[in-house]
Amino acid sequence: MPLFDRISLKSLIRSHFDSLYDYAYLKINGRKRMPREDKVVFFVIPGLISVALISFQIYLPENQLETVLTTMSIFTGLLFGLLPLVINLISEARKSVEMLRKTNPDELVEKELRRSEIKFSISKELFTNIGFTILIAILVIVFSVSTQLYFPLPKRWGLSHVLSIVNPMFIIFSHFISYFLMIHFVFTLMMVLKRFNLLYSQEVE
Repeated sequence: MPLFDRISLKSLIRSHFDSLYDYAYLKINGRKRMPREDKVVFFVIPGLISVALISFQIYLPENQLETVLTTMSIFTGLLFGLLPLVINLISEARKSVEMLRKTNPDELVEKELRRSEIKFSISKELFTNIGFTILIAILVIVFSVSTQLYFPLPKRWGLSHVLSIVNPMFIIFSHFISYFLMIHFVFTLMMVLKRFNLLYSQEVE
């Protein structure tokens, strides 16, 4: 078994980005592709905002770190609590699809089948999106803590000059990743909310 295979989250990350696809492109070409707009929203905008914050030397103060950690911890717990609910939605949608496919087709059955298939598809993608959002929250916690790290300058071995350069670069890097992940987290959370709204719309139609 490959090293770290037990904790590898590559499939989760791949499934999440696979859920960001252009439906029209999929229908025409038979394969998924992330739209340019999604790349801008989830990557370019967080990157630009992060660069702007660092350019203006807006760093995460130590007294605000606890707020960030508490917020991310609360969201992580809430999102974990949603996973069983979504699993139940997936199970119900699958059973509905299987039952309707065995039913004699007519206009009403076909309409209900399409609705159940849409619900099943959204529920599967929603589960992956929530799992990915939890991962982002955990990474925000890790990198936010790393913004407060500082490597002491030793007086021996000639490393003082090296670390005097490394420390500022590490602070900039850790803040950039932290800000990027925070913004990415917010946008992904908004997408999760939208998909919950789509599920609600399918139920009330």
